[in-house]
Amino acid sequence: MTAECKASEIASKVETSPPDVIVATAEVRVKPGGPRVFRGVPFLTGVGEEELADDIANYLKSGG
Repeated sequence: MTAECKASEIASKVETSPPDVIVATAEVRVKPGGPRVFRGVPFLTGVGEEELADDIANYLKSGG
């Protein structure tokens, strides 16, 4: 499942429906042991987009 939310809503979303990863364009902090956070700026700029997509895919394939 994919969900979109504001950075200020992430903490409550993580508590109610923990994601496998978070892709954020703003600074995001999660509790230790929480989901892995990836910086999503490459998806906005196109610079490094493929590498980021590969990093996320590899992380998910590895079982996180």
